[in-house]
Amino acid sequence: DTAVFEVSAAGVNRHTWNAEMLGLAECHVDALRVNGAAQSAAIIRRILSGEQGPAYDMVVANAAAALFAANRAESIQAAVPLAKSAIDTGATSALCERLKLWTNHQ
Repeated sequence: DTAVFEVSAAGVNRHTWNAEMLGLAECHVDALRVNGAAQSAAIIRRILSGEQGPAYDMVVANAAAALFAANRAESIQAAVPLAKSAIDTGATSALCERLKLWTNHQ
């Protein structure tokens, strides 16, 4: 579980987020452990190519949290389908490719 503190003009609210409430599978931290940048990059490429599993779920959870924090969704639960869609449609992969091309030309 992750303790979350939501700060707004109305005050501070404490929430607890977990995989189950997001509709994602729970996993053990060992399923996410990598042995360096090359392995991490390979996993990211596989996720962006459509491979699902514990790493995909972690990326979805973090993307959903970012979308919620940016006020792109009313709740983190509502942000999960947005995050999945961005990955599954290839939009995220296309954006990463554009960023790669841009940084290589700078």
